[in-house]
Amino acid sequence: MAGVGGIQCSAAVAFKKRPGTLQLSTRALTWSTTGGPPYEVDVVRSRFDALFSSKEGAAKVMLKVGVLPPTASTSKEPPPPSDDSYSFTFTAATANADRENFKREMSAIIASNREKSIEAAAAGDSGRVADLKGKGKEREGSSTPIPGSPMPGPSQPKTVSKSALKIRILQTNPALAALHRELVLTKKMVSEAEFWDGREDLLEAAAAEEAMRKGRSGEMVDPRPETGDGGEITVKITPTLIRDIFEEYPAVLRAYNENVPDPLDGQQFWTRYFQSKLFNRNRTTNRAAVNTIKDDPIFDKYLGEEDDDLEPKNLQPQAIFRLLDLAATEEDQHEVTNRADFTMRAGGQRASLPLMRRFNEHSERLLNQSLGTEPERTSMGIDPGNAGARNYYEDIVLDDLNEAKADDRILLQMGDRGDARITGREEEDGITMDDVEVGRVLRDTKESFDSWQMGVAEFEPQEDAIDAAMDDMLVSITHKAERSYRDGGSNVIPERVLRELQTIQASSNELLRQFWSAVLPPKANDISAAAMATPKEKAAKAERMKKYLETTEDRVAVVLKGVPGETRVRAEAALQPVREAVAHAIQYFESKTS
Repeated sequence: MAGVGGIQCSAAVAFKKRPGTLQLSTRALTWSTTGGPPYEVDVVRSRFDALFSSKEGAAKVMLKVGVLPPTASTSKEPPPPSDDSYSFTFTAATANADRENFKREMSAIIASNREKSIEAAAAGDSGRVADLKGKGKEREGSSTPIPGSPMPGPSQPKTVSKSALKIRILQTNPALAALHRELVLTKKMVSEAEFWDGREDLLEAAAAEEAMRKGRSGEMVDPRPETGDGGEITVKITPTLIRDIFEEYPAVLRAYNENVPDPLDGQQFWTRYFQSKLFNRNRTTNRAAVNTIKDDPIFDKYLGEEDDDLEPKNLQPQAIFRLLDLAATEEDQHEVTNRADFTMRAGGQRASLPLMRRFNEHSERLLNQSLGTEPERTSMGIDPGNAGARNYYEDIVLDDLNEAKADDRILLQMGDRGDARITGREEEDGITMDDVEVGRVLRDTKESFDSWQMGVAEFEPQEDAIDAAMDDMLVSITHKAERSYRDGGSNVIPERVLRELQTIQASSNELLRQFWSAVLPPKANDISAAAMATPKEKAAKAERMKKYLETTEDRVAVVLKGVPGETRVRAEAALQPVREAVAHAIQYFESKTS
């Protein structure tokens, strides 16, 4: 229950089978034994990462808290008992209510921690809102990237602990999480290490996904002003948006470096920028509308000239593949008196050239970030566009214009041709047959042609016959669907029973996997914990799994108790493969130990 002194929740719990008190304060989650040293468990709130709880109605009311590894500021905290997690069992008479209080409070903290981590990964903790009228205030704290420093590219891969990967896998796989909760947390049939042994592929896939670098968005930078209820116009600024603006528009970065913090602070800079011609000219081709904006003595210095000449200001540094160069025809124009061909030249309207070239430059930046530098593209086998290194002959040669050459190969004349009568011999130009074989093939072909009828082209199906056949098929499908629905209505397995049967099947399959991993010899080059166990450990594990498997029939009988006849038959048939596999495993173990 809620308390004073910063305590939000408090309850009597057992940790490692020792009674004590669990408390959630505004600083951390703490646990201490009754009359023992204070705070044997002390985890700050920023480390909360995940929550797991036992099922409703379970014998033990448990709560498992997954935590992140300690940071430098929290390195003095005691290490987690295993796999960066803590498991608590509530022992009071109000155990369920106490657990729900902790779940409610800690779930909100975990959600807040994840939001902060996502925002931090996006290169900032939060954003700010700039009032375009100059009267707004900062709604949220903001951290502006340091101008002049290298612009951060795609997010760097982060290192995630194995326990965090396990938590991610369980969060994205409800069926596996239910199996883990039943076998590991509730019934403790399988240890944590045994459960994950053999699932290394899931951990590797999760690690690879976490290590992937998040690429840059393909969307162009376009801050959109928003109008509030009071008529004020605001633009939400985030560190990511600031970074993109600096990268997309170097003039804005130069203006920031030269005017912040003197004579403008960060808030004043962005407020005036979004009201300036420099901002609006980058968003539209309507020069008349831009000219109506009032002058700004600071930002107007960075306007520069429009990129609307025939030659763009920012030419590509690398050579262009000449067969794809739209300007290549210019080299042919000076030799004739005809007018130059400008059909493929962009910018019929000069005012649209700057915006079109900004689109092209933005696309080029995205491609360079994806493909890497020119040496990297060359090493990967990608044509870097270096025209001097390309051999154009293979691209422009036409096979039809080449002179045909006679084949200079000599066909071998074999002396023994007896086998040609039966199968023929496959030579380079086809199959060679003697006269007898040729005559036989001609006779067979003639006989097959004599039985053909030449009226296929005149055949026309009757519409009545087509409609009748379609009606018969539809009626048959309708009757089958109605029969299935009618039969399923009386013999369908109830939802509750179906869920219990699915749980039995999943747990039995996991126990079978653990049993056979202890009984069968390991694969070659297998260095997993199960493969490296001693014979004594494997025998003990096999015997333990065998005892758990022997309870399968009793579990099935309890679930099917009271289920009517036909439905019971269907349910037993669904579980028959698992029951046979369990019986075979038990029989195998008894035959080896008898």
